[in-house]
Amino acid sequence: MAANAQGTSSGPARVWSDVMETPTLTKQQIVFTVGSTVTIDAPADKVFAIIMSFDKYGEWNTWCPKFEFKDGERPEVGSTGTMHVNMEAQNRQYEIPAEILELEYEPQQYKLSWRGKLLPAWAGKAERVQIVTPVEGSNNQQSQLKQWESMSGFASYVFKHIMGIPKQLADSNALYSNDIKKHAEKLQGSISTSASV
Repeated sequence: MAANAQGTSSGPARVWSDVMETPTLTKQQIVFTVGSTVTIDAPADKVFAIIMSFDKYGEWNTWCPKFEFKDGERPEVGSTGTMHVNMEAQNRQYEIPAEILELEYEPQQYKLSWRGKLLPAWAGKAERVQIVTPVEGSNNQQSQLKQWESMSGFASYVFKHIMGIPKQLADSNALYSNDIKKHAEKLQGSISTSASV
């Protein structure tokens, strides 16, 4: 396991549940948040390129192996698509319509946010945010992925207290973060190996 700029290892994802705002949800509206953070031994722009390569999710993404956009369009703010999400605890795959809310390509912060549209807005909202930043002092050889999903509305109380969705999302968040870490580091390793040959 590689050491990051602070001298600690870049181990598996850390799951957390601090309430986090999303593009349209304030802390006061949110019933629960589940997120994860992971350090990846690959540059931030490369990690974000993997996140944005929706057509290649099946190569590495166990939790969401497919995210399709209409007519193969390049995703941008306002684009809608369908996520195919595996919920292990329920042993089934869901098709969830989603809309891109934010998309930023800045060297110090790459950001993608979307809203799941499985429920009508009056019943509840689910929004996911993913931010990739370079690890300070790593000469852009490491990045941090911080991603979370926040839910609001009365349906989220059912999800939280009856269906146990926060635990399922925690498992899914960790799986996603660890999958992208493994894939990005594998790609980065093959780039480093071919460059040194």
